[in-house]
Amino acid sequence: MHSRAEEKQVRVGEVNTSYLECGESPTVVLIHGGGGCAEESWSENIEYLAQEHAVYAPDLIGFGNTDKPEIEYSFEILYDFFTQFIESMNIGKASLIGHSLGGAVALRYALGYPEKVDKLILIDSAGFSDDLGFIGKLAAPVLKLKAAIENNRTFLSMSRNLVKENILFVDRLHEISAPTLIVWGELDGYLPLKLAQEACSAIKNSKLYIFKRCWHAPQRERADEFNHLAAEFLK
Repeated sequence: MHSRAEEKQVRVGEVNTSYLECGESPTVVLIHGGGGCAEESWSENIEYLAQEHAVYAPDLIGFGNTDKPEIEYSFEILYDFFTQFIESMNIGKASLIGHSLGGAVALRYALGYPEKVDKLILIDSAGFSDDLGFIGKLAAPVLKLKAAIENNRTFLSMSRNLVKENILFVDRLHEISAPTLIVWGELDGYLPLKLAQEACSAIKNSKLYIFKRCWHAPQRERADEFNHLAAEFLK
């Protein structure tokens, strides 16, 4: 039976939190990046993956339809919120799929709670380097200007704080015990492909899949190919 993704609400601490849910166990949690929300990041994937899994995709604090309190946003805030979401939902062991900044959240969680992570899929993930690719460096001021015009406080606050935070897990990648699939767009101008190749060498039980002629979000740009790949890996 092919079920539809439903938007639901849960209270995470003081935060009214929106998430998409679809399917039945075993559990997979999808973590969006710093430029989007659950619907935008995963609409092409959630129902396909839900054919074999219970899939949850939260809007992280400050994003999508989740509350946007007037706080300083940082990687630590997102990570702490994610761990609280997992607790609030009583999710035990799960596979994690993280895109971009969401990949760094997944990495950190896999290092902190190895017993709770079944498998890991990292899509053009942050956390491998603090150096943006050439296009990323060019795009950063444009994205900040756009955020200022739209009064997107979350993005502006994140941009300020990510520069100060050191979101690097390179020295700890050898500790990851979960089977890991790293997927990357060949032409990613934000986070260059070489980061994926280095990470794949460092994570013991990992493999790398490169999407040819693809940019920073293979799960959207090449949804069918990504869905088959992810479903096969999660089996």
